Order: sequence, then C-alpha cells, then structure tokens
Amino acid sequence: MTKRPGPPGKPARELEEPEAAYVIEPTERDHFAEDRMAALAELIDQHLGRGFDAGKRARVKQIMAVSAREQYDLLTAAESGEIAADVYLERFTALIQRTFADIDRVLGRADFERVFGAPPDQASGIVDREAYAKAHGLTR
Repeated sequence: MTKRPGPPGKPARELEEPEAAYVIEPTERDHFAEDRMAALAELIDQHLGRGFDAGKRARVKQIMAVSAREQYDLLTAAESGEIAADVYLERFTALIQRTFADIDRVLGRADFERVFGAPPDQASGIVDREAYAKAHGLTR
C-alpha cells in the first residue's frame, strides 16, 4: 500500500493555526490611563531627567496605571449617577492620597517633592474638589 499524500500547500499543523491575528483596540479607559501615565512620565523627565532609574520609573508607571483605571471607573460611576458627587470626591481624594503615598515610597521623599512640588499629603490637595465637581457635572 502506498501512503496518500496530505493536502497540498502548508503542513497540517500550520493549517490549524489562525491565518489572521486579532487586534484588541484600546478602550476609553485605556486611553485615560495612558494620558495619566504620559503626564507623569513628562513630570519625571522634566524634574528627574530622562535617565532616571528605569526600575523606579516602571514601578511608578504601574502605580499610576492602576490608579488611573480606578479614577476612570469612579468618574464613570459618578457621571452615570451610580454614586453621588460627594461620594465620588471622597473616594477620588482617598485614591489620590493612596497613589501619592505609594509613589512616595518608590521615589523617596526628595524625588517625590521634585516631581510634585510638595510632600504627598500636601500634593494631594492640588485637586480643588468644588472646581473638579463642577467641571465634570458632578454637582447635585
């Protein structure tokens, strides 16, 4: 008996692989986080230099990515009416305080103050709660 030839063209295992790769488009939430991380990277470059410690830069970027996604989720919940404006502002302020404390632990106090212009407890006060609420239509 002779062995039948396989299908012409590609070997069998290649035939089973997908021919096209699927691209996952970034969401608005992803863009929001990227914008926040880009702004932070710019601050770090401006105040600490482009050659700043790559490991610390990566850890700070990770902290900011998580924080920005949480910020987006909070803002979305507030805009949809899922949470009240005062609850949003309370949670947002707590998130910023936690984020700055985490970044302070990575950068160290001196570098944190170079980047943000104040220690973490004062830097988190840069958010004018009333102006922010009004700008985002969160006053009720």
